[in-house]
Amino acid sequence: MEEAITCRGSASFGHLPSPAQGISFMVADMAMNIHAGRLLTWQAAWRPIGTSLTLRRSAFAKAFAPTW
Repeated sequence: MEEAITCRGSASFGHLPSPAQGISFMVADMAMNIHAGRLLTWQAAWRPIGTSLTLRRSAFAKAFAPTW
């Protein structure tokens, strides 16, 4: 995500990208997915170990944020 933010200000084809190209939206989507994955992981870790709800929530967290 940090690399996408730094590339945002770089020139391509001789001019800077305009805000209408949606780079800001892509960075916001990445930040939202990272935050949601962290929240799912924390929520799964907060539950007592061994319950079916814990297993389900940890599976959700693993499926949502597989690149961590």
